[in-house]
Amino acid sequence: MAKKIVSISQIDDTFQYLEVEKQPAGFFPHPPPPVITQESLRATCHKADEIYLNGLFPGTLYKWELFPKVAKRYLNNLVIRDAREKLGTSSPVQVQFKTVQEVIDAGIAKWQVAYTAIEEEVLASLWNYFKNFAGKIKFIAPLPVALASAVAQIDHPPENFLIVWVEESLSVISISNSQGLVKVSRSVPIGLPKNELPDNPEYLGQLSQDLGKEISMTLTFFKQQFREPAPRSLYLMGNNHLQEIFQKYPLTGIEFDIHYSLATSPVESMSESQINENMHLIGNLYLTDAFNFLPREEIITRKTNLAFKVAYAFLVVIIVLAGLWGLKLTTLESDKIVEFNNKFSHFQNLQKQVKVLREEVNRLKPFEGWKLFYEDTFQNQPAWNMLLSELSLLVPPNIVIENFQILPEKGTKGYIWNSQMRGKIKAKNWQEGLSQLRQFGGTLQSSPFFEVTNINYAPEKMGNQAKTFDFQLLLKIVPKGSAHDI
Repeated sequence: MAKKIVSISQIDDTFQYLEVEKQPAGFFPHPPPPVITQESLRATCHKADEIYLNGLFPGTLYKWELFPKVAKRYLNNLVIRDAREKLGTSSPVQVQFKTVQEVIDAGIAKWQVAYTAIEEEVLASLWNYFKNFAGKIKFIAPLPVALASAVAQIDHPPENFLIVWVEESLSVISISNSQGLVKVSRSVPIGLPKNELPDNPEYLGQLSQDLGKEISMTLTFFKQQFREPAPRSLYLMGNNHLQEIFQKYPLTGIEFDIHYSLATSPVESMSESQINENMHLIGNLYLTDAFNFLPREEIITRKTNLAFKVAYAFLVVIIVLAGLWGLKLTTLESDKIVEFNNKFSHFQNLQKQVKVLREEVNRLKPFEGWKLFYEDTFQNQPAWNMLLSELSLLVPPNIVIENFQILPEKGTKGYIWNSQMRGKIKAKNWQEGLSQLRQFGGTLQSSPFFEVTNINYAPEKMGNQAKTFDFQLLLKIVPKGSAHDI
């Protein structure tokens, strides 16, 4: 969205202005008004979004001085004191300054400071004239500062440059550094009509000669103050007849690289001649905060208002974030409530199932004794009806069982059915008898009814030609439904 700017210049108690639209593509000025009245100026300011002001403020002081390296708040007091001394006044002075560089002076490090000073009563009259639009005023600056800022930002000269701006009743001569900081500035009562040139060669020659003298005096003062060579670049602006005049009546004794226009156009949709004549107004568009002479009270008020706006914006952000956080907490709380209700419902169902199972247990509890009796009497008993049949099938012909005893023993899980078997084994010698006994023990162990725990085979007549040997086996009879322990 375009921003409406009114650029105003005060010269000899009269105002000139230019309406400009600031768009992303650049500055787009409206055609200059043919007639300027107080009513038209105020109406234009009423429609504007921002107002930029400059003027030829009487007694404006431009200085470059060295100051001790102190904090900025102390440096400000030193600069104001220096400005009052040089202006020779005790009245309030408004000073704007910029630290240029650190220099060594007599072995001591100091700040080189460029400052501009104007008595506050000079600025007060301009401020009071536009006080109804105070909130829209963004810049107040001396005219030489506006011109130098525009040249520095558009042409980027590599070194100091000289500007000569010619109005109908006066001219401004100023020298600035490559960053647009004014070093020297003078206004002289030499003017030139904007319309047709007088058909008077003597007048034009005298004009060139007079301006040349003033330029020479300015350069001499500059070289004495700064100990620097004279600028090579000269910008002539403010009047479209300057090029014709200085080509016919060139400056004598001085050589310059003369520019009658800027390298690139500072605004859009405006001819070169219109830009030249309105450069004092276009220069306002390139002002910076470095030398802005808004009243101190206004600056403090704007900073306070800005702080309040930032605080209000921060508070609004906090409220919005708190609302979003509260909404999120509400959503989480709702989800937690749903989850709790689901778990509580599941818990109630489990409680009902436990209650049913307890009732079932209580109903079956009288049968617990019968279960134990069955397990002890029937389930944990050996298969007696099959035990002897199994044994008869497993005993080989060369083994005779003489004694088979069952010695039950009460255990933690019912009875342990220990048993003992004695007998004789017929073999050629005791080694063969041992082998056959081991084979018999393995056969019993593989049976689901017996578990061999020990074998005792100790033939008493190994030296004789005995054919029969005694043996003893310790067994466990396995109850029905059990398996061998491994």
